Amino acid sequence: MTGAGDTLRWRELDARHHIHPFTDHLQLAAKGSRIITRAEGCWLWDSEGNRILDGMAGLWCVNVGYGRPELVEAARRQMAMLPYYNTFFQSSTPAAVDLAARLAQLRLGGQRHRDQAGALLLESAAAADQEDHDQPGIRLPRHDPGHRQHVRTVGDA
Repeated sequence: MTGAGDTLRWRELDARHHIHPFTDHLQLAAKGSRIITRAEGCWLWDSEGNRILDGMAGLWCVNVGYGRPELVEAARRQMAMLPYYNTFFQSSTPAAVDLAARLAQLRLGGQRHRDQAGALLLESAAAADQEDHDQPGIRLPRHDPGHRQHVRTVGDA
């Protein structure tokens, strides 16, 4: 647990410099933000020592849990070598190639994996399913491999 002075300082800096999305800012200004200081597994702790179940998994981006040593080490190795490079412009990376091969093994039919970005990954999965099974579901227009037709989401409705 951190000291009360730390929490007050963080809240003051947060109020001055951080714009929170999806927030009633009048209410936030009156109450002050909850300062999350650490996490382990599916649990978070705030600066006042309260343990909180993270039911949304950090907005769905830590669904395997926080603080897993094997993932920290894998990320450290990758960050030291090549943190990121896109696969546009006829380029690829060993990590992207290895992931694509692994995903192809997991999918029925072993078709190739198309993209690395979140929205494009959804589109690729839907297109692959449509191509593999040609069944009703998320329907995408047939398209040339270089042209993207993005999946409509609930937010589009």
